[in-house]
Amino acid sequence: MAKQTHRLSARSVTTITKPGLHADGDGLYLVVDKTGAKRWAFIFQWDGKRKEMGLGNLASIGLADARGIAADARRLLATGKNPIEERRRAKAEREVAAMTFSRYAEEFVGDVTKGFHNDKHQAQWRMTLSVVRDIDPFHRL
Repeated sequence: MAKQTHRLSARSVTTITKPGLHADGDGLYLVVDKTGAKRWAFIFQWDGKRKEMGLGNLASIGLADARGIAADARRLLATGKNPIEERRRAKAEREVAAMTFSRYAEEFVGDVTKGFHNDKHQAQWRMTLSVVRDIDPFHRL
C-alpha cells in the first residue's frame, strides 16, 4: 500500500483541537500543544535518531508553505544533508554577509580618505569612527 500524503486540508488544519501530532504525510506534522497552540514540524531520521525541525507556527506558515518547506528539507535529506544543520549554516552565512556599522564605516573611510594627502587626516577619520563605535548608542550626550 502506498504512503498517503496530503492528509490534512486547509479546513482541517484550522479545526483540529486535539493535542498531539497530526500527520500530513512525508514527515510533515501539525503539532497541537495542550494550550491549543499550533505549529508545523518536519520529523525525520538522521544517524538513526529521530529529529524534529520546527517550521513555524500556523499563524505565519500556511499548509501550502509548510508542504513546500518540508519538500525542500526532503530534497536536502536525499542529497545526504541534515536540513537542520543546513538551515543553521545558511543563517550564519546571512549574518556574516550582513552589513554592520563597523564594516560600513571602514568602507566609507577607505573611500573618503583616498583623496586626502595628509596621513594625519586619514588617521583622524579612522579614530573618530572607532570612538563612535565604542559609545553606547542609547547614551544621551
